[in-house]
Amino acid sequence: MKKIMTIAMAFVLTMGMTVTAFAAGSPVTSVNAGDTVKVGDEEVKAEVKVTTVDETVSNEAAKVAGALTTVDDKTVEATIIGDVVDVKLPKDIVPTFEKPVTITFQVTGVSSDDKIIVAHKKENGEWEYITPTAIANGSVTVPFTSLSPVAFIKVSENVKADTENNSTSDDAEDSSEADSAKSPKTGETSAFYVEFLAAASFCGAAIFFKRSKTTI
Repeated sequence: MKKIMTIAMAFVLTMGMTVTAFAAGSPVTSVNAGDTVKVGDEEVKAEVKVTTVDETVSNEAAKVAGALTTVDDKTVEATIIGDVVDVKLPKDIVPTFEKPVTITFQVTGVSSDDKIIVAHKKENGEWEYITPTAIANGSVTVPFTSLSPVAFIKVSENVKADTENNSTSDDAEDSSEADSAKSPKTGETSAFYVEFLAAASFCGAAIFFKRSKTTI
């Protein structure tokens, strides 16, 4: 009996190891910067340090992005693309209103056709929206009058909000919630198969043992 149970448990563990492990989410897009900036109209060689901010500032930026509901009198949906980053320049380069510093960032996932708005946390703690001077495939160029945390926000026209009435939107939301309630969470399906295999292996072992005992 012990040998049979050992074989059954080994089978279950082997099958469990083959179950696909699902990641919690896609990794956040990294943001980098070039080694030159523009101080006013002058091109200057500079080391631009770009580092990821902590969770508190990242959550602040998410709220600021969520507050961006209209652009050019159009209803939009806003999503942060890439990391929320802190930007630092050498001490001898200081952005001012008279001579803003323009930095080109490499942001993976940005297309030249995208509408990008930059959220910038000012020195007094308030956030402002900045319109980039250029958007290309994989890059965003932004002028700054001060430096601090920066978030890149991709906005798209919210057609649904403009064309559907409130009741339709509410129905769609209710339907989405219902579907979400019916859909299994990540990993539930895998767990079900493991439990099913364990039960099947145990039953099979029990039947085999019973038949072996009867034969003897």
